[in-house]
Amino acid sequence: MTKGELLLYWLTHVREGSWPSFRRALQAVEAGEEQLFNVVRMRSQLSELAHVEFFISGTNRWLTFAPLLGGLCGSSGVAALCGGRTPRLVETLARSCDREGCLINVSEAPDGPDQIRVAGSPEAVSRVALDVGIPYVPNLAAALSTGLEPIQVSIRAAAPGAGPINWSVRSFDLRTLRWVDGLLPDTAYEYESRHGGRRYYVRAGKHELRELDRRTAIYAAGHFNQLALLSYNEETRRLVMPWGVPLPEAMARVAAACSGSPATAHEGRLVYDGVPAVIASVLMAATGQRPPDPHWLSEERSPG
Repeated sequence: MTKGELLLYWLTHVREGSWPSFRRALQAVEAGEEQLFNVVRMRSQLSELAHVEFFISGTNRWLTFAPLLGGLCGSSGVAALCGGRTPRLVETLARSCDREGCLINVSEAPDGPDQIRVAGSPEAVSRVALDVGIPYVPNLAAALSTGLEPIQVSIRAAAPGAGPINWSVRSFDLRTLRWVDGLLPDTAYEYESRHGGRRYYVRAGKHELRELDRRTAIYAAGHFNQLALLSYNEETRRLVMPWGVPLPEAMARVAAACSGSPATAHEGRLVYDGVPAVIASVLMAATGQRPPDPHWLSEERSPG
């Protein structure tokens, strides 16, 4: 059993907790190991693959999602096992796949739990889910996208205020896409207390800050400055963003649900593969950017 799988079993058993409890669990899983997980990478994997939600409503709490089979985009009858799970659930799933003529594939991941997929006809996959007692969502990315909160709504909902006093501050440099010390105009800000606490804000007016989470604050700054942080290629079905600008976590789950795989690093950028144009359009609009042009706008022909 991999360390990532063991950690997910623990998270499923406990169901919810604080960020320190997650760190302690990860340390316990790694006890005596020379090769340690990157904590941020592990959290990102668990979140993107719809196993666990972190920092719920701006708190330091996490919650394990209920298990489900989520259908992938462009792969009719292929679904990924998301949410919490136990060894008994995985064993039951394998037996049900055998009865219904479906294939189950388990792939080890270096920085997270195993990736488990079920393949068969949509009807057979639906029967497997019913037999196991978990929901089957034929197109998980589309279902998740309906619950996204556009960044403009997040900005309006955030309470206006001023940055904390006597905290150190860094600014997100929109030219280099890096955090730098000090205050820059009209961008996102990270305030850190002497005890290590961090709070994030975006400049929403000449004398107004709005508190958001780290990722959302960066995209809000890009929105206010009309800076394109996402790009999309309809031919390759790739959604791309700079390395230091990961999508807000709910949006990252939508992008990852398209292929069932988290973002990969490629030439200094983060890449999601297998993203249909309709999902890319939703994500770009939700982050406050102009959606990609429809493919027919580039075709040099007219009606008739």
